[in-house]
Amino acid sequence: HIALAAIKTTNNSKNDKCYPPIHTLILGTHPSITSLHQSQYYGHPLNAFWYIAGDCLGFRRSLAVSEKTGKPYAYFHEHLKFGEENILDYADQLGRLVENGFALWDIVGECKREGSLDQSIEDEVPNPIRDFCEGSLDLGGLKNIGKSVKRIVVANGTTGG
Repeated sequence: HIALAAIKTTNNSKNDKCYPPIHTLILGTHPSITSLHQSQYYGHPLNAFWYIAGDCLGFRRSLAVSEKTGKPYAYFHEHLKFGEENILDYADQLGRLVENGFALWDIVGECKREGSLDQSIEDEVPNPIRDFCEGSLDLGGLKNIGKSVKRIVVANGTTGG
């Protein structure tokens, strides 16, 4: 899984430390082609997730400038709360998310899909979210981390839990 990459990545980083219990689990469907290629949740530069998370948690995802054209992303550039001095690399963005009690996970563990659109998903195999929330899932030595989840937020904005 790239499931819970935030916890795995940050717990193996140079700043190894204990993180607070997870209170909110943010669910995506399945990584886009760009996300899979970069091994990053919400990895496409025009995905709003990290820009919004950064504004809420005190960092900036990136310059918000197109590498191809050199022009600012109109949707984000002028509206971001934090300046260039607050840009964090991806591992540190994940760390900030986890430090604040959030975790990321995809509900689809495996699937066939042409392109990146969710509506193109076929033959999906779900990730075992019930096992995660009951604390019975072992994710590379990380156990019982899902027991503290109080809210589940689907990346499209709906909530449950």
